[in-house]
Amino acid sequence: MRTPGFFITFGSMVVTLSAWSQAGNPFISGPEVELSDVVSHMRATGRMESLKKVITAIIEQKVASAPVRVMLQNTLLTKIDTTGPEELKRFPNLPLNQLNTMRALLKLNLDESKVTERNAVHTALEIALGVCDTPVPAAPTEILPEVPEFKRGSVYDPSINDCDRDRSVKLASLLSSLALSNGSAVGYRGATYTKPEELLAALQRSGHRLTLQSQRTIANFTAVFYNDKVVRWPGWLDTGRMLKDGRKLRVPMGHSQFAFHLKGPLLGHARISFYMASTESVSSPS
Repeated sequence: MRTPGFFITFGSMVVTLSAWSQAGNPFISGPEVELSDVVSHMRATGRMESLKKVITAIIEQKVASAPVRVMLQNTLLTKIDTTGPEELKRFPNLPLNQLNTMRALLKLNLDESKVTERNAVHTALEIALGVCDTPVPAAPTEILPEVPEFKRGSVYDPSINDCDRDRSVKLASLLSSLALSNGSAVGYRGATYTKPEELLAALQRSGHRLTLQSQRTIANFTAVFYNDKVVRWPGWLDTGRMLKDGRKLRVPMGHSQFAFHLKGPLLGHARISFYMASTESVSSPS
């Protein structure tokens, strides 16, 4: 299945994107700590049972299938109990040739209903933007009250003012609606636009500067914080190939996105990211 496309010409390159709106930005993080260091500290302080409760809670929040939840909990808890710090730096490992099987088990298949259910929008851009009234994003919250040093959530760039964030959220939502080709239309300066690239071009003509960046990082699926530091816990892919020293070639799962920055009289400094999430294509305020 192909999700609705969003086409933008950038120099000599044509970028094809699918859009959906969601809060959060995977590239804003802060201080980090390795999973192995967290386990070592919890082990040294006699708090491994508390760590196991946190991991169990994370899996219950993330995985819908009860049998898969039990399997993952048993595997992770046993591994953390018995594995040394160095091996934990490359954990968990997934065989590259079994990714499709894992997606099905974890119910990470693209949910087409999420892409098609968005209602059509008919509005003027200035009206849709309105006043700066988007709520301030919530800070990460405790996973379990009895283990307050562990939290989950998204961290937002504190240097972005509330109005720029508000413009980013609302513009992302409008571009998502236009990208679905569901009959949405946005008016701006006497013209009506039904495609995201048309609206962006109109903004450029009205004095807004558009910058596109290609960004890459590791995929950190858990979004866990330990003592206000991001726990670096990517999934690793076992390629099945052997290195000359006899070790397997393992690589962290990657994450990439296109980041759009729009600066101008109406938007201030809007920041929007487009990327593939685990279940859908995403357009997100950055």
